[in-house]
Order: sequence, then C-alpha cells, then structure tokens
Amino acid sequence: MNVERINELLSFDDVHVLVLGDVMLDEYILGSATRISPEAPVPVVSLSEKVHRLGGAANVAMNTQSLGAHTSLIGLIGNDDYGKIITGLTKDRKGMQTFLVNDHSRRTTCKTRILASNQNLLRVDNEDTHPIDSEIVTKIIKMVKFLNHERPIDIIILQDYNKGLFSPEMIEAIIAWAKENKVKTALDPKQENIEYFKGVDIFKPNLKELRNFLGHEVKVESKALRQSCVEVFDQMDCDMVLLTLSADGVFVSTEEDHHWESTSVQSIVDVSGAGDTVISLVSLLYANGDASISEIGQLANLGGAAVCKIPGVGVVDKKMIANVTKNMK
Repeated sequence: MNVERINELLSFDDVHVLVLGDVMLDEYILGSATRISPEAPVPVVSLSEKVHRLGGAANVAMNTQSLGAHTSLIGLIGNDDYGKIITGLTKDRKGMQTFLVNDHSRRTTCKTRILASNQNLLRVDNEDTHPIDSEIVTKIIKMVKFLNHERPIDIIILQDYNKGLFSPEMIEAIIAWAKENKVKTALDPKQENIEYFKGVDIFKPNLKELRNFLGHEVKVESKALRQSCVEVFDQMDCDMVLLTLSADGVFVSTEEDHHWESTSVQSIVDVSGAGDTVISLVSLLYANGDASISEIGQLANLGGAAVCKIPGVGVVDKKMIANVTKNMK
C-alpha cells in the first residue's frame, strides 16, 4: 500500500467515536537503585520523579483523537485523589469531550509501576472491580444519548478491562441502544460477561483471549485461525473478528473473507498500549467503510509497530504510521 492510499484511508475528520470503558491512571515512580535494603533482599529505589498518564479506555480515546477523529470518552472514577488526577489530565486534552462518572463505592483504578534505570521492578494495582449499579447505568445511557444528539456517533469502542463498568445490565443497555440507533460497535474483550456482548460489530481478542473464549487450543496457522473465527461468528453474531497475534501479526476476518497480515521483527506486539492503538485504528477504518480487509490488516500492523517504538503506553498519529511505512520499505 502506497503512502497516498494510506493518507486517504487515515482521513477521520468526519468520524465521531465514543470510547466507553474502564478508565485508569498509569503512575510511574522513577528512580535509581544502587543498593539492597538491609530490611529485606530487595533494591532500594532513590526517587527522582513521579509521572501520571491516562490509561485504559482513556488511552484508546487519546489514540482516536490523535488520529484525527472527533472523540468522546465516558468512564468511571472514584471520589479520591487518583480520580482528581484523571479529571485534570482529561481536561488537558483539548478537543476530547470527557464525561467521568463519580462512583463513590469504588476506588479509581491506578496501576503504579516502580522503575529503576528503566527496569520495571514492581507494579501495584489500586482498584475495585465490583459491577456498577442500575443508577450509574442510567446515567451513562443518558450521557450517550446526549452525545449522540449533539453530534451523531458513528462507532462506540467498548473497552473492557474487567474493572466493573461492563455489568450485564450495562452491556445489554448499550448494545440495544447502538442497534436501535444504527451505531457501530467494537469490543476489546475480557472473559467475564463476554456472552452479553453478542451482536457487537467488531470483536478484537488477542490469541490468549481467543483461546479462553473458545475453550480450546488455537494453532497459529491459517486454517485453524479461520476456523476459530467461524466459531466466534456463531457465538457472537459479529461482523468482523480482529485477532492480534503479537509477533505473528494480525488476522482479520469477516464471514466472507479473511486476511493474515504477517509482521516483521519491528512490527506489532500486543503489549504496552499496542492493543489500544490497534482497536482505535481499526474502529475508525471500519466506521469510515472505505478500507478492504487486507488494508485494515496492513494498517493495524503499521499502527502497532509505530506505538511499539514508544517507551511505555503510547499514542500514535498519522505521521508516525507514515514513518513506519517508509522505514519498512
């Protein structure tokens, strides 16, 4: 695919995407470790700085905004300091419309990583994962209706990390609303409550999630991958399966066609935000409706490769994808 075609496909100015999902805060405690503690056989980290970044569904929203789409974000926070930090960080994202529901029954999800000389020593998770109640479901659906009235939503990305937002009631309500209003949906799934997402348009598991969902081994070879997608179509009634395969690339399938986009060493690895970039990019391409199956696979790979060049959880833009394209020639 040439650069002109890539630029043509990456035109998302007219797309309104809503990212609905588990918002998180990524906290990085950075320093150096030159000695072992006398209290226990662990390194002593001398603190140099503490960094906060938006994570989870908020990172997906930053990707869609960076790619040029009109972006709205709905998520949950708790009534705590981490929630206040997330609120401040979203306000700094000019042009991204954000609605954060304050759930006093839970802590704001925060992943704290302790790094010394760029080496990840420890991660501490602060979170509550119980399902949201009916009152919050009602609030969120009202927000969705308001956003759609303000500017029609083209696609909703359902970003599930099993942190409690996607209760069965919430899932059924948002899928029913999307179907009724002819709004496309894309799901980045986790195992819990997955059966309630039946009818979603795009289903994007990684290989481990696919194996867990189907309950059996899936070999990384064309026939087996195609057959596994057929099983997903039967169970989820979706329109497209986007399977990320880490170093083996991406496998994109509809009921009529499929494409396996293999990868180079420098390309997609479904870690550190690459999966967030892939679901963002593919959802926008699907909403536009101009890209073929093979083009979706190629651009998903390019987007993943671009974000994998950024330390930590990163955000991709059109220029970065173009640069990866040039470097891979």
